[in-house]
Amino acid sequence: MAAWSETDEGKAKLKALAANDVSLTKLNAYNDMSGATPACYLAVLAALAGNTALKELNFCFKSIPDEVALAVAKALRTNKGVTDLVLGMNPLSDDACAAIFEALAENSTVKSVDLSSTQVGDKSMKALADTLSGAGAKSGCCIPIGKGSRGNTTLKQVRIDRRRLGPAV
Repeated sequence: MAAWSETDEGKAKLKALAANDVSLTKLNAYNDMSGATPACYLAVLAALAGNTALKELNFCFKSIPDEVALAVAKALRTNKGVTDLVLGMNPLSDDACAAIFEALAENSTVKSVDLSSTQVGDKSMKALADTLSGAGAKSGCCIPIGKGSRGNTTLKQVRIDRRRLGPAV
């Protein structure tokens, strides 16, 4: 089986991302990237650099490694299009989650981040606290973010429920 980025569909989506094609506003890896490898995800993130059309990037349930999550963090520092980022249900380490939260301080477009069922721990929670000021937690699984956000005034929700405690599996 060919890697997703080598298929006609994969090549077309990578080309659309690189060209900032307004018809591609959502990329859901769970549904759209069957057979994707870490290299495929890295190719998507490289194509995302100057893209402002893609609004939702969803790598949920894909067993992406920290290498990909760190590339997501790097992309968030320059991307000005993505508003919804879903990385939940991946074996991401506390360090990878922290890198994503740190990148949000430099991003002004992301409204929602889902890191549920990842290794969100002390380091990433500190990074989130450092990135966001004036965040008030409510009961439940999500943290609503208000106008007090330091770097990202558009961030409205961070989902970190069902955290895995202990080492990544």
